[in-house]
Amino acid sequence: GIQSMKVPFSGGKKFGTETWWGDNGLKTYEANYLNDELNGLETIWDETGAIVTQYRYQDGKLVETVYER
Repeated sequence: GIQSMKVPFSGGKKFGTETWWGDNGLKTYEANYLNDELNGLETIWDETGAIVTQYRYQDGKLVETVYER
């Protein structure tokens, strides 16, 4: 089968890059976490692999809209 998601944890908290894939094998979501808070880029793709939105977070707070379709 196709892996649908990967969520790394450290000490019971999200830590690292969370990734989701659609049934077609393409990424649909990716976000970076540090101590269970969004930290870095969060990207959402559509079913064709095109970026729909991309946001930048720092310590769980939205700091920049990088791209919105």
